[in-house]
Amino acid sequence: SPEALALVARAADGSVRDGLSMLDQAIAHGAGVVDAAQVRDMLGLADRSRVLELFEKTMRGDAPAVVALLGEMHDAGADPVVILQDLLELAHWVTRLKVTPEASAAAADSERTQGLAMAQKLSMAALTRAWALLMKGLEETLRAPSPARAAEMALIRLCYAADLPSPADALKALQNGGAPASAPASPPPARSGGGGGGAAVARAPQPIAADAATLPNPRNFTEVVALFESKREARLVNFLMHHVHEVRCEPGLIEFRPESTAPPDLASRLSDLLGKWTGRRWIASVSSAEGKPTLSQQKATNADSLRAAAEADPLVQAILKTFPGAKLEAVRRKGEQASLLAGLHGTTEEEPPAGEEYPADDDIPESEY
Repeated sequence: SPEALALVARAADGSVRDGLSMLDQAIAHGAGVVDAAQVRDMLGLADRSRVLELFEKTMRGDAPAVVALLGEMHDAGADPVVILQDLLELAHWVTRLKVTPEASAAAADSERTQGLAMAQKLSMAALTRAWALLMKGLEETLRAPSPARAAEMALIRLCYAADLPSPADALKALQNGGAPASAPASPPPARSGGGGGGAAVARAPQPIAADAATLPNPRNFTEVVALFESKREARLVNFLMHHVHEVRCEPGLIEFRPESTAPPDLASRLSDLLGKWTGRRWIASVSSAEGKPTLSQQKATNADSLRAAAEADPLVQAILKTFPGAKLEAVRRKGEQASLLAGLHGTTEEEPPAGEEYPADDDIPESEY
């Protein structure tokens, strides 16, 4: 049916190969007949009308109804991640309708009527806030051990933020001591503080900014990789160690030349994670310059130099002569902890940042092994 084909096209997200693959699966499952219900069941999609209903209830702040409806959709086979993606698409569509109502022409009559009604009723501030909270909720759901619970928490959070006043209205409420026009006359019991919307805004605690001194501040490429290792990003650490050539690195900036085996989105992932962990903006860019050897190559070179120095040590030579057949298996600096970066820290001229978990090799005398 046309509705089934539309569902397949939307799920393929522009990929002809994926679209044909999903269509082949649908034909095989339906014994040659492809209808919308079958495609939704196969792809874990939710009924479009139910997604519209879920969005409307969420923006109305009806948390109990939202939790119940989300549970029904999940029990019917809808994927929580797909539900949030559909809600994001819907939030974007309603926002477009608010800006350009003629964008509704391609939608079905029932969807168009419902979408235009929501666009007229919802403020631009509420729609953009819904987009931001849904994006955050989708990221959390993708990482969560229980996607259904994460999606439920994301929608509950949106329910309780949907009817918050805009910053301008909140400021007026603080100045005038009255409830802003956009705030509900009686907020939901779970959020009620015993007073009107204006009083609730006045008592709301301000977010506490993280102390910059407590945040990591990597100052060179080795420290950047050490930070990723401490955050247990093993896959990214592997790429940074073996498949990336540093061109330039300083606080807030990384330039590197990736090998062909590195993922194409490595720069954006580095920027996002470093910004999240350090509390400052990081720019990661790909360069065509040759750059330095990879950290694994530097580590091997340092290990060879360290081994040669150890073998030349008179005490080591005496031990090897005393015990025929003995050989030097490995060399490690005194106090050096087990790490993929072991053997690299001592090669940097800068001291690692205070408070970091990785070893501070600059404190170790060069003569100790």
